[in-house]
Amino acid sequence: MGAIAKPAVRYLLNILESRNETPELRQSALEVLKEISPDSTQLSSTLISILENEKDAVELRRLALEVLKEISPDSTQLSSTLISILENEKDAVELRRSIIDDLRTFDGVKESIEPHLVKILEDSGEVAEVRLRSVWALRQLGKTIPDWVAEIRDDRIEIRQLNPVPEARVETEVEGLNLEMVKIPAGNFEMGSPDDEKDGRNEERPRHEVTIAKPFWMGKYPVTQAQWKAVAALPQINRNLNPNPSKFEGDNLPVEYVSWYDAEEFCARLATHTQRAYRLPTEAEWEYACRANTTTLYHFGENITPNLANFSDSGINGTTPVGYFAVANPFGLYDMHGNVWEWCADHWHENYEGAPIDGSAWLTNNEETYRLLRGGSWYSSSRGCRSAYRYGHDLPDGRSSHLGFRVVCFSAWTL
Repeated sequence: MGAIAKPAVRYLLNILESRNETPELRQSALEVLKEISPDSTQLSSTLISILENEKDAVELRRLALEVLKEISPDSTQLSSTLISILENEKDAVELRRSIIDDLRTFDGVKESIEPHLVKILEDSGEVAEVRLRSVWALRQLGKTIPDWVAEIRDDRIEIRQLNPVPEARVETEVEGLNLEMVKIPAGNFEMGSPDDEKDGRNEERPRHEVTIAKPFWMGKYPVTQAQWKAVAALPQINRNLNPNPSKFEGDNLPVEYVSWYDAEEFCARLATHTQRAYRLPTEAEWEYACRANTTTLYHFGENITPNLANFSDSGINGTTPVGYFAVANPFGLYDMHGNVWEWCADHWHENYEGAPIDGSAWLTNNEETYRLLRGGSWYSSSRGCRSAYRYGHDLPDGRSSHLGFRVVCFSAWTL
């Protein structure tokens, strides 16, 4: 660090350490220090001091945590600080959630914090948002954690373990696939939205009863990029598949930038290789599986929150790893609201007049017509993520960073 830079760094550190300065000025000073990258020992002690002070602004403390990730301070000192914050139920929920999400990036810290995550998860008096982040973090550490479901009541999230536990299988016939499938029971449901549903649309009406006569298997998560790559390596059936089509890259992120034709090819390759009847879900199968015997706007209630789903209000501006929010629906499915739109087998129709009532795909004679998408995405409003919402304005060759899919199977295992 040059002679000119040292006084500047000391000046910025003085601002950062002074609690008489405004939070905005201190945060600006820290952002500049982050770019200058001064001596990590000198800066880390200041950052840990900020982290430990509950009176400091949450955004400043979160930025301090972000910078600490980059300069990697002494893990023993940091571990003690993070554990203290985690166990303080009066501290800011946003900060505690951020700490849990970032645990894996701190070398030597995650092992010491694991017992504390278990303690948080088992504490029924702990806020649901922090307990759910503990579920996610423990799974990333390789722990087997039961599925949890959520319900929003009076703007408060309540969670419980999923019971009964749904039957599940893993498709292992393709190397590197590890496709988790959940058994969806047979049953009846009311498809579409009632006339008085908040944000309901004419395209979702008339509401009508549909019978799903046989149980089937559905992907627990949207297809990931790792799974896509595994199937893309199988012999071609009808068309080429780009093994890396996605804008947001990551093995455990949902695959996106795939067309309806691409998704069909994925299913065809998987079905041919495994000799099991994999395909896209019909629109009725998708909504039935999403609702999972609920009648509310979302499977977790009448409202949606960035703590439970990735949509426009989340401010993430991209996809999140499948299962990131650690909330399943009552059938054991994840990410049914937001993250990526999911292709269905059906052709688009303007409403449900004349729609099938047996759960079958509703097709036309025009193979080039619009296809159905369900579930909303990271880019969608809360309205577009409702269980009843239908989107049908993408042609079968359309691709974008918010279009993905999940699969169903009717002959994978004995039902």
